Amino acid sequence: MNIQPLKIVYFTSNGSDVMPVVSAVSELAEEDPGKFEICLRSREDLAEDGKLEEFLDSAREANIIIMHFMGGKKSFPNFDGFMAALEGSSAVLHLQGTASEKGLELAQLSTLNEADYQAVSSYIHYGGKENFLNLFRFLSNRFSGSRFDVAEACKPQWQGIYHPDFPGLPSLEEYLKLNYKPDRPSVGLWFYLSAIQSGNTEFIDALIREVEGQGANVIPVFLYSIQDNELGSQGTQGVIEHYFIKDGRPLIDVLISPLMFALSMWVAQSPDGNQIMPGEDTGLLTKLGVPVIKAIVTQNTAEKWQQNTDGLTQGDVTMSVAMPEFDGMLISVPVAARQFSSVDPLTGTRIVRHEALPERINKIVRLSLNWARLSHIPNGDKKVAIIFHNYPPRNDKIGNAFGLDSPASVWNILHSLQEAGYKLDKLPENGQEIIETIIDHATNDRRWKSLSEMAGQAAGLVSKPEYSGWFSQFPQKNQSKMASAWGEPPGEPFNCNDSLIIPGIINGNIFIGLQPPRGFSEDPSAIYHSPDHPPTHHYLAYYRWIRLKV
Repeated sequence: MNIQPLKIVYFTSNGSDVMPVVSAVSELAEEDPGKFEICLRSREDLAEDGKLEEFLDSAREANIIIMHFMGGKKSFPNFDGFMAALEGSSAVLHLQGTASEKGLELAQLSTLNEADYQAVSSYIHYGGKENFLNLFRFLSNRFSGSRFDVAEACKPQWQGIYHPDFPGLPSLEEYLKLNYKPDRPSVGLWFYLSAIQSGNTEFIDALIREVEGQGANVIPVFLYSIQDNELGSQGTQGVIEHYFIKDGRPLIDVLISPLMFALSMWVAQSPDGNQIMPGEDTGLLTKLGVPVIKAIVTQNTAEKWQQNTDGLTQGDVTMSVAMPEFDGMLISVPVAARQFSSVDPLTGTRIVRHEALPERINKIVRLSLNWARLSHIPNGDKKVAIIFHNYPPRNDKIGNAFGLDSPASVWNILHSLQEAGYKLDKLPENGQEIIETIIDHATNDRRWKSLSEMAGQAAGLVSKPEYSGWFSQFPQKNQSKMASAWGEPPGEPFNCNDSLIIPGIINGNIFIGLQPPRGFSEDPSAIYHSPDHPPTHHYLAYYRWIRLKV
């Protein structure tokens, strides 16, 4: 008797489904050959020309159609047209959103009875290879008359410690006993559970090893970011309380976060699915009380990220720059990029992984450890730089900002710093005194003083040998572009006797400076026509001086 395979078509816009489904289908092909034919497509798969039509053809021939949305129906291209094309199909239809996207519409569009719908939803919500194996066998039992042994959906461990060198998932106490030295700076790292479930941990492993390689502790925690009592997920707040705080004090000095979106702000559907309800928790990261460094996982491939002048996609900017800023995160650099491997021969989907960017990972860890060490320096010994906007580079435009009183804001900052114990020689009476003091010293406006006068009143000078040493550390490509545009170092702008002038004032341990000119007044036509025109030697020397001298 020739038994036809059960044909299942599965669409997901939730990337964490892909690898567990692929792994489950591979095991089914070995253990139950010929009994399943499973077509899997992601949103990225359907973005290619002709792929949506191919998927529709497969759906018309399927016994079961599963659609798992992240972001609702709009995450599937031309959803209404797709559904209209399936009219008259005898296929069983199951549609659902993610666990946080609860609503009745998708359930009402499905053709499963309520019990089967809840069972299938649980397998998909809980995710992971074993749950998908049991899902497909459950569907075969229900609709093909098979008699597989099927386990009920198994909840994953929603949060926990992960380390590539540890077998299993240790408790926090076990991990601290084996891999935590109190005399070292400590870095927290949280990331999505989906990275564990999909085996997509290359960049997480690289971050962990880089932190340890730079001599610090790391507490790496995977999580499901939304608190859901029904699922058993603690969410970000629970992870902070149970993994990063002990006895009322933070265990970590800094947190690296590859999580996307704004954690303190969200929208969700009302229980009836008819309203969008906003929510906010502005104290989420305040409770932790340490700097949070945003690590970006770009949707670009590494090649596109390197070659594209924008670097990040529009989606990256929205999800990994703009929205995390609402939480007060410090935006840093990409640590991973998408890597498309070959098409899976069984399901037809492209495997997407995240490729680590080693140099950028080294950068973010160095930055994070600088923040970590800063927390152990007394405020009276800390040095701070405050930079006024100053374009055009004239004295009457220092701190120029539409609708904002920048000098008053800087005075407020100085007042708060003094109250917090930072060293100031004198607190100015007001913002106006700050500006007048700056103008009495060296500024970006070269119309009123000679270079020698400015050099005598500058906050600092960078000698030619010192700058040449810095310049030699830049990539050769950048050196050549700068030398071509501005001559050999140290160039002409703000150069007095082969020393570059640093405009600004020093008040105790506080440097108040001015945004250095990019060179508009030196070569305006070149800059107007070349948005990637290199900055002047003075521009780079200014910020390097702040980094090393302030």
